[in-house]
Amino acid sequence: VVMSLVVVFISFINALLTSVSLSAIVTSGNSMDRGGPYYMISRSLGPRLGGSIALVYFLGLILLGVLEVLGAVEVFHSSSHLEFRGSSQLYSTISLLVMGAIIMISPKLVGKLSSVFFGIVVLTVIMFFVGIFMAPFDTDSEGLTGLNNDNFEENLSSDYKGEDFYSILAIFFPCFACIFAGSHKGPDLKTPTKSIPKGTLSAVVFSWVMYSCFMVLWGGVAHREYLKGNFSYFSRRLAGGSGSGEIVKDLAVGPPVILETGIIVASLSMALQCFIVAYKMIKNVAMDNVLPGLRWIGNHWKGEPVVALMVTLSIAEIVSLAGTVDVIAPILTMCFLIMFVMVNFSCFVMCFLLPPTWKPPGIRKFRWRLCYKVTSICGALMSVVFMFMIEWIWALCVTFAACILYVYISVKGITWEWGSGMKGLKLQIALSVLHNYQKEKSYTLHWKPKILCYYQHLDNSEYTPEQLLSTLEMIGKDYVFVIVVGILKGDPLESTEPSLLIQLKKDFKEKSESYDVKAFQKVVVNNSVPSTLSFSFLSTGLGGLAPNTLLLNMPVNPSQDKVLEFCQTVKLTFNLNKALMVIKDLPNFPTYSKQKGCIDIWWIVHDGGLLVYLSYLISLNKHWWACKKRVFIVGEETCDKEQVQSQVKSFFFDHHKMTVDIYIIDMQDEDIYPYTQDWSVRVKNLKQLPLSLNKMHSLPNVITSEHMPKRHSKESAFHEKFTKLNSTIQEKSIDSPLVLMTLPEPNFEMTQENCEDYYGYLLTLSEGLQRVVFMLGSGTELINN
Repeated sequence: VVMSLVVVFISFINALLTSVSLSAIVTSGNSMDRGGPYYMISRSLGPRLGGSIALVYFLGLILLGVLEVLGAVEVFHSSSHLEFRGSSQLYSTISLLVMGAIIMISPKLVGKLSSVFFGIVVLTVIMFFVGIFMAPFDTDSEGLTGLNNDNFEENLSSDYKGEDFYSILAIFFPCFACIFAGSHKGPDLKTPTKSIPKGTLSAVVFSWVMYSCFMVLWGGVAHREYLKGNFSYFSRRLAGGSGSGEIVKDLAVGPPVILETGIIVASLSMALQCFIVAYKMIKNVAMDNVLPGLRWIGNHWKGEPVVALMVTLSIAEIVSLAGTVDVIAPILTMCFLIMFVMVNFSCFVMCFLLPPTWKPPGIRKFRWRLCYKVTSICGALMSVVFMFMIEWIWALCVTFAACILYVYISVKGITWEWGSGMKGLKLQIALSVLHNYQKEKSYTLHWKPKILCYYQHLDNSEYTPEQLLSTLEMIGKDYVFVIVVGILKGDPLESTEPSLLIQLKKDFKEKSESYDVKAFQKVVVNNSVPSTLSFSFLSTGLGGLAPNTLLLNMPVNPSQDKVLEFCQTVKLTFNLNKALMVIKDLPNFPTYSKQKGCIDIWWIVHDGGLLVYLSYLISLNKHWWACKKRVFIVGEETCDKEQVQSQVKSFFFDHHKMTVDIYIIDMQDEDIYPYTQDWSVRVKNLKQLPLSLNKMHSLPNVITSEHMPKRHSKESAFHEKFTKLNSTIQEKSIDSPLVLMTLPEPNFEMTQENCEDYYGYLLTLSEGLQRVVFMLGSGTELINN
């Protein structure tokens, strides 16, 4: 008796918590006039989650209907003795055909008969209570002694034989699984927002009281051995198992056939309601076009969804031919419990987001809002625990099936989506992450590139969108945040056809998908590249997701205007305190064959690890992962080269698990002078390199205006220094497929002559090399992983 009451109570608590969540959703008016629980979940959490759970719930409704039919068949066997091999399948099939015919003839007739069915159920329950209080009758059963303390004390403790607590819970729990019955009748109710909560909560409390009384009275009316008989038709309600059903006759007040008929009618009426709800729900799923393959199920014949009904009854027939009560009960319980989980989760999400349409009683007050949150999350967790307590294998199977349906619907199913709580939840999480991300310090050990790049909609543009996407594909497409700006030449003050901008964005999106590059895109109308990029840097991104790196092409044979535009863009980037990645001859940079050799990193000035991180991202590409890494540290004669090599190797391995070859290149002071502001800065940088690798300290890299050569000679001394440095680089890296080096900062007056000189220096530095990428940060980028 005690464990029976425990089973009843925990089933009641779970149903009560879910009923509170259900009532909260109903009182907000969330589509109760259309589709019941399916509309609750799909309109709260989105069609993908709603569709996947609805299909699982659809199976649960069919299983519950079949379970009721099998229970009615067992009672018929015991009362008529017309039992033979295959009789259960035959009677189940006949019952399903009759119910299908009733629904086909007039679905409204079922609604009208509901009052009759309800009266029969009430009469049957009353007859049970009267029979228990009046027992024993004139019966041959010695076990039925009537209510007394001896029986109660004997049956107080548990004595499982072939069953356990969890299997009993699985069999009994469906008694509380029908809390959604009221929501299914929403279209037929005058005020569903008031009637459904009252009816559902009242039914749950009444069921708990009734079942608890049954358990106590059963424990006092008969001996333990009598109650341990195999009565399958009573399995879900009282005793469990399967057998002759003599107990019904023993307790019957008047002719036993009256009580047996009441049980059969009650079971079949419940099955009829389950099948009606099931076929209407699968019709709603089909009409929402959640899955294109189910669209045909929503077809009507003479105004009725006959196809949906035939599909429902066909599945029920298959289950009835192959299933038994003991097998169906655990699967049925899982299907209903997962619906319990999602209804509670829907309520929790809505209470968390508080959309304007969410208005259950007291929701604007903190204590009621907290109450809704606690009850919904407790109901969801309790349902999950129930699933794995009852039968963890079936729990995993049903959950896995729901996940597969969700993924399939996401990939092959619905391509549009109405507003849902999941989208709002994602937005809230994104906003929280952005706010927290923005609170990070300007110096971070986990700096990640957020790249801003552009292309021009011109016939003679430097590179095409396809070439840009190929380059992005090589630079860690799955590990970087990318914003692509399409520049449409024109006056921004003049109106531009919106359809043209939409089409340009659509075309680029299709191209990016073909290259499998995930990028955010915008199209801007402007005549100037630097002003467009300035606007994009200042206006693009949110909080910590604003772009911090510019990807820039360095053309090989540019015009004077292009040289000036290039230098202006470079200077603008540094003035905005952004990192810069300059790729020489971007159209020829991508490769579609597996590269061999080494990726050479010329570490002239320590930059916090930008070149290291860039080499790591590129090496993740399938065309580059076979290449080794070589690091050339350029500087004056170093007193302890072994220490520098050891520190650099540890830096690469600890932060990126990369094994590299380290080379120390000794050069005269003046040969690398362009990379430092003065002698003291460069010497300090080199001497502190081992320490800076541990502390991740970044040093400046500047070319000041006073260091720029005079225009009187192309073969100036300053130009010769770049030439000598290039000769050293060529000597080591002439066969390397990729060379990475630090970019000198153009801190000089922006004139045509100075820009041409600076551009010439970069060409001189990179002369004779296959692929070159210059990179320099703002001084705040510290790479640690």
